[in-house]
Amino acid sequence: MMRDDEPVRVECYAGGRGEETPRRFWTGSGWAELTVLDRWVSEAAEGGNRLRWFRVRVEGRGEGLVYFDEGLDAWFYHATTT
Repeated sequence: MMRDDEPVRVECYAGGRGEETPRRFWTGSGWAELTVLDRWVSEAAEGGNRLRWFRVRVEGRGEGLVYFDEGLDAWFYHATTT
């Protein structure tokens, strides 16, 4: 997890691997729709968690990063622009 990232509740498109692609997340006051612009996977060289990253456009918030930390089994949001 990166500093200042907020844990979020995410609804996903469930494909062949289960929860694959985030579609929206809970902002505290309602669901915000996501448009996925890019995706990639990162993994630490020695014993780190695998992260599935999504660069997204968030309805009402601009662009940001949503990622799934497989080791923590949790989603996080990192704001990049407003």
